[in-house]
Amino acid sequence: MTDHQFTEGDRVYHRQRREVGIYVKPDWCRKDSIVDFPSDDWCRVTTDQLIPADEVPA
Repeated sequence: MTDHQFTEGDRVYHRQRREVGIYVKPDWCRKDSIVDFPSDDWCRVTTDQLIPADEVPA
């Protein structure tokens, strides 16, 4: 489970998609979030797959 609390506008990295997006809001339950990805518009994803984008190794 993720230890991070994201707020609207945070840049996040999705581990499985290997893509950076913008956090929009939590969705339905604590396990899901809405993220705006450049390749997909808004998408509902599992929050546990998200980490802050600045923590992604180069």
